[in-house]
Amino acid sequence: MSEETNTISPMHTPCLGCAFMINEEQKQVGCQVGRIEKYQERGADVIDVYDDNGNEFFVINDRLCVYKRDKEWAKVVSKKQRVTEVERELRLKYHAMVIYDYKHDVEDLFKTMESIDSQNNPPIVVTIINRRTNVAQKDLVKLLTAKDYKNIEWRLQTFFDNDATNRECTDLVVDNTKYEYKVLFYITFRSGFEVPLTVSDEIQKYVVQDMNNLAYAYPNKEENGEIVNINMHLKHAGNSFNIPIVEKLKEFEEGVKPYIHNIEDICPSLKA
Repeated sequence: MSEETNTISPMHTPCLGCAFMINEEQKQVGCQVGRIEKYQERGADVIDVYDDNGNEFFVINDRLCVYKRDKEWAKVVSKKQRVTEVERELRLKYHAMVIYDYKHDVEDLFKTMESIDSQNNPPIVVTIINRRTNVAQKDLVKLLTAKDYKNIEWRLQTFFDNDATNRECTDLVVDNTKYEYKVLFYITFRSGFEVPLTVSDEIQKYVVQDMNNLAYAYPNKEENGEIVNINMHLKHAGNSFNIPIVEKLKEFEEGVKPYIHNIEDICPSLKA
């Protein structure tokens, strides 16, 4: 709460009218989902204001609170279900990529795909980057279709150029899907790696609940869990000219370094 005279910026969030606002006699005393405290912890300007009708409430300056829900929304969601529903609505949309190469057989691929399918928040699409050109694509499609994954949509993209790097393959996947799937980021895994069940929840907590910005995450030492913000990828043409996207970010994206992390800092379950 600020005791100084503050200027409210054009971008702000008034808590007045929010279904999660806690009031006592027209005075806001808190937030049911703890966002006031979270914003204060992050150094946001939280202003205590009042209107002509005697309502006293908080304004989150320079921020758009993604948890704010109005009375119309609250009318169709029971009080017991509101937190669960808003968290469902805020589920991150992302693209998972699995690198399937000569080091692993199809059973390894199935293991990775099943672990992704079992995530609490599965990706909206999984691309299998197929580097095993000795396996007929139609046979691989048949085997994957028979698995009948319940929670994921998958696509197969085969690369016949053995000299192409995995990063070049990733760039082509992004180019082929950027208009069809609207995602916040993509994350890559090696075939044969069993993705821990908590990974999607850990990323959700880091970005949404704890309000951390994420431009890039280095993978672990087994090369699993590399995360790239899709807007950053597109802005800097991915890994073009054989320059890794993270090096471009550090060189050309001013102020980005605090938003570059190790995946273990986001997902403790991915510590190799």
